[in-house]
Amino acid sequence: MNTQLLDDLLAPIPGGHPGGEDMSFSREFDAIREARRQDDAGLSQGEWQTAPKAAQWPLVARLCEDLLKNRSKDLQAACWYTDALIRTQGFSGLVFGLTVLQALLSDFWEFLYPPLDPSDPEERAARLVWLDREAAAAVREAPLTGKETGFSWLTWQAAMTLDNLALKDPAARQAAARDGAISGEQFDRAAMESGLNFYQSMNSTLTQAARLVAQIEDRLDTAFGQHAPTLPMLRQALSDCRSVVSRSIAKLGGVQEVDEATSPVDTVVPAKIFTPIATNASLQVPPETAVVTGAANQGVMLTSRREAVVHLRLVASYFREQEPHSPVGPLVERAAKWAEMPLDQWLEAVVKDAATLQQLRELLDLPRDRQA
Repeated sequence: MNTQLLDDLLAPIPGGHPGGEDMSFSREFDAIREARRQDDAGLSQGEWQTAPKAAQWPLVARLCEDLLKNRSKDLQAACWYTDALIRTQGFSGLVFGLTVLQALLSDFWEFLYPPLDPSDPEERAARLVWLDREAAAAVREAPLTGKETGFSWLTWQAAMTLDNLALKDPAARQAAARDGAISGEQFDRAAMESGLNFYQSMNSTLTQAARLVAQIEDRLDTAFGQHAPTLPMLRQALSDCRSVVSRSIAKLGGVQEVDEATSPVDTVVPAKIFTPIATNASLQVPPETAVVTGAANQGVMLTSRREAVVHLRLVASYFREQEPHSPVGPLVERAAKWAEMPLDQWLEAVVKDAATLQQLRELLDLPRDRQA
């Protein structure tokens, strides 16, 4: 870890305010947003064909570094920085970004931007909810094999699906392979070529990242109280990647130490990635699943309303990442928001006709319309 850079990023801004100035509407923020912007390469451009704009992640990281060191201790900039570091440096970048974020939350809480409104902490919380979603997506795209292949968790998931497809429809499997999809065997070969030292180092980095996530959530509990945001999507993404890494270590003859503090609970993961898929495997579900810890063969057991809402958001995030043009992601996200609303607030959000709304309130014996 670059300790000098870390010290520079966490040094107070010179002047009368350790957090510097509010840069939310500055040209610097606009420049970061523009550097992050990227076009969807899959969208039709009609007759006017132009090269789609790609995000400039190294530039994003540099701009955020400069702002955090010299202008402002800004929570949004720290979240952008962490996201950019994952895109450019993989899991080691995530560790550095989370280290910066954890220190800012601990040492600069009173001076961070956006300014804290104790009666309405939503503005700060929204930045962390954004990071949870974006960092989880970036983690699933980070390389899990060596530089020559750079296969990610998403690549591995697609390889398992392709192997299942081969059992059901060999012709479709061949067509997918022609389009560039890789098989489980190809992923396994890349994992073997990456070597034991590669995966032991990666496992250590992922464990460190998971510990930092836990520390950040502890800090958020203290700072926000009962309304504290959490990072469930990022935790799950790290858990999924660690599952693949741990099996690579086992196949290569190594022994993985279990970190009780960050081990996943009730997480269903494929038990094998280096062996052929059983002939009776279903098309959608990877074979021979096993629960790492928790109640055997039960998968994820929901024990509270809050957990159910968290999993709704995970489902919404999946569809936003995998099927960005599908309405499923936004609809599930809306359902998650509705689940957190009291009934009278939900009715106001859904029923637009004032007379109908008032009739429903009377029928359900709810308080009268606050505007009445």
